[in-house]
Amino acid sequence: MELIKENIQKARPSIKANSLKVYLRNITKLLKIVSKKEENIYDYLAKSPAEVIQSVKLQEISLSMKKNLFSAILVLYTSKYPKEGEVYDQYVGAIKEMNEAYVKSKEKQNLTKKESKSWVKLSKLRSVIKIYEDAIKNIMKFTPQAVYKDWNMFNTLQEYVVVSLYLMTNALPPRRNLYANTKMIHGDEFKLLKEEEVKKNNWVIQDNKTKKFRFLFTEENYKTGWKYGDQIIKLSKNSKLNKVLKMWFEYNISPDHWLLINPKQKNKMSPNGLTKYLIKIFSILGGDKKISSSTIRKIYLSEVYKKDTKLTKRKNLAKKMGHDEKTAQLHYEKH
Repeated sequence: MELIKENIQKARPSIKANSLKVYLRNITKLLKIVSKKEENIYDYLAKSPAEVIQSVKLQEISLSMKKNLFSAILVLYTSKYPKEGEVYDQYVGAIKEMNEAYVKSKEKQNLTKKESKSWVKLSKLRSVIKIYEDAIKNIMKFTPQAVYKDWNMFNTLQEYVVVSLYLMTNALPPRRNLYANTKMIHGDEFKLLKEEEVKKNNWVIQDNKTKKFRFLFTEENYKTGWKYGDQIIKLSKNSKLNKVLKMWFEYNISPDHWLLINPKQKNKMSPNGLTKYLIKIFSILGGDKKISSSTIRKIYLSEVYKKDTKLTKRKNLAKKMGHDEKTAQLHYEKH
């Protein structure tokens, strides 16, 4: 497995340790399914794609697990062969087919008890923004240095930023937990970065002249990057979120320049940490609701789609959210 690991790391130098671990675990399962050894798997993938695909399809495992296996196959294949050609297209097609089957299976299911308990209207979620706008007024009277040193003030300010990122504007629809791997940078500094440095993270970039912000979600750092590639979302200068980010660039003086950090330790916030952070933020709504980025995305999709009857708009929205369009449609149909 060491050879496969090295090949994947070489083909995807910015791959995260956890992602690599998951891929290797699924590749190990694949080797057992097709009864091949590590040294033979590459030739087998290249010469017998139909056989590989059929072997996975015939497994008595969940559709979710089959999706994961096909993703691992594509990662393994492209760690040695180019992202083009008939064989590559067959593996991409298998992933799309399995995604469609997975979505159709989900269409027959109702909300889980957990989802139902946490379901609120989008307007209710967005009401939290106003609560934080009132809460930060006094904080803004202090210097960035004073706020950074004070756990309570810094945490309140960052919670406001997080709520704003997920809910303030339709120009930036709610994403997954990828803000935990996002860095802040000024445009002139960003231009000096090497390509391999850019690929390591997602970025929020402030233009030095216009002071406008843009988000760069790099292919390697969000779930559907393999499908959509790098994504850039620009904010207008007068948008509320642009003003929030301008404030945050001033007050978040962390030397590592992570967009989100743990307020006490001042180190990078993890994706799991962001989930807990969101749940804590929205506990302000009362009850036993546990609202994560996944919940926010589903609520957003269910309400926005009701106002959107054009397929083109739906596809564009799904792309902006890093979502498969049919998965996005699913959440609309449920509600």
